[in-house]
Formats: sequence, structure tokens, C-alpha cells
Amino acid sequence: MIHRMALKLSNALADRTNADERARQIYCYGIEVILSNVTTLLSVLLIGLLMDRIDCAVIYLIIYSSLKVTCGGFHARTQLVCWIISIMSFVATVLLTDATLSIPGGRALWIVILVLCTVYILLTPPVMNSNHPVSQKTVKKNKKISSFLILVYSISIVVLYFVTDWYFMLNFMVLTILSVVIGKIIAERKE
Repeated sequence: MIHRMALKLSNALADRTNADERARQIYCYGIEVILSNVTTLLSVLLIGLLMDRIDCAVIYLIIYSSLKVTCGGFHARTQLVCWIISIMSFVATVLLTDATLSIPGGRALWIVILVLCTVYILLTPPVMNSNHPVSQKTVKKNKKISSFLILVYSISIVVLYFVTDWYFMLNFMVLTILSVVIGKIIAERKE
């Protein structure tokens, strides 16, 4: 469905600009990516609203998206599978956070998980996808950005653990980062 819509929109755009076949393909791919991302974003927000966790949906989209774009991670074979995995990941992260709120160890355990995830992201290069090759310059840039982001997120979370009682949200943030790391590990094993 998304591909057909992107094809129609890209053909209309290409007809207006007298674009050649190569440009049509580029337009189609770009529009398809935009439509796919918007569909996933709106779905996560809608499910967050239905679960009465719109705050989690917004936090998840910010943390997960920013780290996944710069760290890389698992890429599904189709957009539908990608959408399903994204939705399941969000829902699982919310449910797992609820289920683990009363685990013994409290914030110390969560900080250890966060530190392990942070170290992993800092020590490993971004995952390269064979279907989306990028230059070494882009890989280095993404590494710097992902390192900066994970440090900002991690330091902020640790500080907030000691100055607030927002344990659900902070644990949710840690599990969101963990889901990025899991996707990264799966992708590294596949490549």
C-alpha cells in the first residue's frame, strides 16, 4: 500500500518536473521512506494514547529513533514487518517496564543495565546495512553522534534517578535504550 502511494506521488512529482527514470526511482524511494516513517510514528503515538502512555510514546520515538538512525540496527525485509516490529517493540517496552517495576535491586540494577548498554554503544561501530551503503565519513559522523546521544541520555537518566522519583519513566528509558542495543546485536549477527 505504501509503495503504491509513493509510486503515484513520485510519478506526479516526476511528471511536473520532467524528471528522468532515475529521478523517478529516487523520488519513489524517498516518498516511501517518509510515508513509512510517518505511519510508524503515528501508530506508536496512537497506541501510546490508547495505552494511556502518550508520554512513553514520545520518549520512545525520541530515544529509539535518534539512536537507531545513528547506531544502526535490525532491518526487516519489508516495511510491514518493520512496522510490526516497531509497534511490538514499543508495546513490549511499556509492558516490560510495568512488569519490572518491583524487581529487587531498584535503581542500582537499572543503572548497571544502562551502563552496560552505554559502554556497548560507545565501543561498537554503527551497524552497516548492505541494502543501504554509506561512506566511511558518514559512519564516523554517526559514531560521534550516537556516542554524544547515548552519553547525554545516560547521564540525564542517572542524574534523574537520584533527584526524582520518576522510576517508571526512567526504567522505560533504560529499556528503550536496551531495545536499540538488542536490535544492534541482532543486526551485527546477521551482517
